[in-house]
Amino acid sequence: MQRRLFFALPLLFPFCLIAGNPGNIPPKLNKTDVYEWSFFDVNSIQCTISSAGPYCDYMRTGSAGLIWPKGSIKNAVYTAGIWICGVHRPTGELRTAIQDYLTEFQPGPILSTFNTATNDASVAAPSNDEKYRVYKIGVGDMYPLPGQITSEYDTWPGDLGAPYIDVNGNGRWDKGIDKPKLWGEQELWCVYNDANEINHWRVDSTSPMGVEVQATYYGFHESGALDNTMFMRWKIINKSDADYDGVYVSLWSDPDIGDWNNDMMGCDSLLNMVYTYNGYDSDAVYGSCPPADGFIILQGPKVMGDPSDSALSEGRWTKGYKNLNAVSSILTLNTVNGPWPPWGIPKPAIDAYECQQGINAIYHQPFIDPLTGKATKFVFPGDPVTDSGWTMANQGLPPQDVRSMISSGPFTLAKGDTQEIVGCFIIAQGTDRLNSITRLRLFAEIVREDFFANYNYYEPVESSASKVATPETFSLTQNYPNPFNPNTKFSYSIPDFGQPYPVRLAIFNTLGQQVALLVNGPKPAGTYDVSWDASRMPSGVYFCRLATGGLVETMKMVLIR
Repeated sequence: MQRRLFFALPLLFPFCLIAGNPGNIPPKLNKTDVYEWSFFDVNSIQCTISSAGPYCDYMRTGSAGLIWPKGSIKNAVYTAGIWICGVHRPTGELRTAIQDYLTEFQPGPILSTFNTATNDASVAAPSNDEKYRVYKIGVGDMYPLPGQITSEYDTWPGDLGAPYIDVNGNGRWDKGIDKPKLWGEQELWCVYNDANEINHWRVDSTSPMGVEVQATYYGFHESGALDNTMFMRWKIINKSDADYDGVYVSLWSDPDIGDWNNDMMGCDSLLNMVYTYNGYDSDAVYGSCPPADGFIILQGPKVMGDPSDSALSEGRWTKGYKNLNAVSSILTLNTVNGPWPPWGIPKPAIDAYECQQGINAIYHQPFIDPLTGKATKFVFPGDPVTDSGWTMANQGLPPQDVRSMISSGPFTLAKGDTQEIVGCFIIAQGTDRLNSITRLRLFAEIVREDFFANYNYYEPVESSASKVATPETFSLTQNYPNPFNPNTKFSYSIPDFGQPYPVRLAIFNTLGQQVALLVNGPKPAGTYDVSWDASRMPSGVYFCRLATGGLVETMKMVLIR
């Protein structure tokens, strides 16, 4: 259910972090803004999405923006948002576009070039226009029964930049002809911009950058890792008259796993992940098995690379470019216990920019890993599970209220440039608080492999659709031979819906772990033959699962060596 509210915000507000209880909502009133919220809820996650940028947004109710599991009252994240900072050319002025407890953004696109000398906000669309809301569709909306058209599907704003399938191939959105493009089984989309200087006064006091962000949130309802994952896809467009150098983009969050005052933080640079876990064996909200959650940069900014490099953007690989990985991960603490942490709470824009670069914003110097004596941009990269490396626990820091951020950059955002950043949020619950970290890492590995469809342990071979009459229903046939060693074949059918249909065909073991992804994308009507080479798999029972929107079919097969 969506709700549109008039929300009054203060003129001035300290940067980034609220001291004291994180449930405090800013007092005072200044200028009336119109925000709208909708909910990501396709799987076990229930997350509040704002039309002004923040996701996991606390402003909707004044409480946690992300609940897990869905339908409970157990909070996992208080609020979260993206940070964009860069150096204005030619003035050298640092400018920001930030979302934390307040936002420097407003709903709607920028309609003409933003002048960075006058900072005239009139080039932005009216933020109170109802069409700049959060749009939400699912597979059932995309492919309804005859006569069953939903309002969100019917009003999909492809003309504003919402993802769509260009049915007639003319390169522009044609309502009634082109179709919404669904990245997952549920998708939420909105557009916002940072052109209003008043919003910047409330947060970081810089002039606006003049960027427009088109945000897509999506997910899948499947067992295992994907059922506990929300994907975030941001298209960042420089609609100003200036270039920006040294640009960084960050995933910032205030995670509260149950009790907000007993969290610990760590990072895994190999997974591009910053994560939070409970500091005690039992939590007042989650009990004896508190979960762990993490934010991951899956697809960083695209920059020039070597001829052998390839970069992913908007679902396509481009040779000669590369995606930047995470370059820093830091945390700030709401309550300071003893001499730690030396970095404290960032205040002005330069502190935010240094945080993105992984620099100690108090001393304006690199962080030093106390165990190695070397400078690092990743704070607490050790392993809490094995108590090895630099962690909060072995440095004497007690559980407390934490803020985390993982960043990527630098890159140049020239006028007219577009960058697409893809991240995700994952949550996992193990047998205890540390085992939840282990399970979170496993989920992160699965999600990353799934996102890039880069499995090294199978070679799927899929033929073209069989030249037979168009099937009338979905179906998944039993594999042949069965039992098999090591190759087997099966087929699936898709009826005609007038456009390609999203299909996902995966193999799972008896533990529910995905071991192969054979098909993952839209397919036109037809019957398809698929082969699976299980030569690297151990003997045992496996399950082939076909997921096509509302239909899920599963078949059992046996590998015998």
